[in-house]
Amino acid sequence: MAASYYVMNQVYGPIFEASIAEAATPEMAKERADGLKDQFIMDLHTHFLRDDTRITASSRSREAVGKAGWNPGLAGKPQTIEDLKFANYFKEIYLDSDTKVAMISSAPSEVVEDWFLTNDMTVAARAKVNSEAGSRRMMAHSIFTPGYPGWMEEVDRAIETLKPTR
Repeated sequence: MAASYYVMNQVYGPIFEASIAEAATPEMAKERADGLKDQFIMDLHTHFLRDDTRITASSRSREAVGKAGWNPGLAGKPQTIEDLKFANYFKEIYLDSDTKVAMISSAPSEVVEDWFLTNDMTVAARAKVNSEAGSRRMMAHSIFTPGYPGWMEEVDRAIETLKPTR
């Protein structure tokens, strides 16, 4: 990671704290990472696909991430649509990473059946995670599609009944 951050700094300017020494010395990068491992990590852009998803090409994207070396844990492992659903999401976000709190998101489509998750599904995921954790580990927001029929009613409904995290 340190090498990636160092290279991004060369392209975009000094955004990340990553020295050339860390980039060239994996032991130094690991020492720094170990020193930071107890930091509070809050991921505000997470998502998974609904069980009845019609979006099947996304698993190829995960395979590409592994092949490119961006996530060595995915390299050489065939990816399935199940890897993009709740069970694996929960494992990767809360068990395999240092994330303490996550915000569940979605992505709208002109066809509601092609949304990653509906607003009701994001709130149900939040309830499930927080219930199992016994604490507030997940937040949820709602997605709206201005200009589409009923979108203002959905804003009112979400605020009144779904209670997006504020």
